[in-house]
Amino acid sequence: MSRTYDLAAFIQIPGAPDTQSMFANSGQGLTGVRKLGQRLILELLTPRGSMRFSPTAGTGLMTTIQQGRITNELDAHMYMQAALTEAETNLLEYELPEDPDDERYLRATIKDVAFEPGQLVYRIQLETLAGADAEILVPVDTLPRGSA
Repeated sequence: MSRTYDLAAFIQIPGAPDTQSMFANSGQGLTGVRKLGQRLILELLTPRGSMRFSPTAGTGLMTTIQQGRITNELDAHMYMQAALTEAETNLLEYELPEDPDDERYLRATIKDVAFEPGQLVYRIQLETLAGADAEILVPVDTLPRGSA
């Protein structure tokens, strides 16, 4: 088994509860469930087909949000569940047999969704094959493209 590191792409919110600050400091090395959490967030927030040399990376979530198609809690759950299914397929495809179990995807579950002015905030429970888990927040702007 070989452990590799990802660099944190997100900055911790000062004074925020742990559920809102899964990542310590931008640029810090990440391993384990935190590394997998960042990979999940990046999959969810990357529009499918937007990466020239990785056309299957990402999900349809951001396109759906930019089109203004999420108008209620049922829509929010339905589209996120579809995105989690797409992300799961990608994350499992990226895994290597030598990856540590605490960096291998088992499941992600929507725990809550909150509508805030101009933003939709998902709370997701992520679990690894090793049994490690983390609660992550995925805040996304909800204004359709070009409506600012």
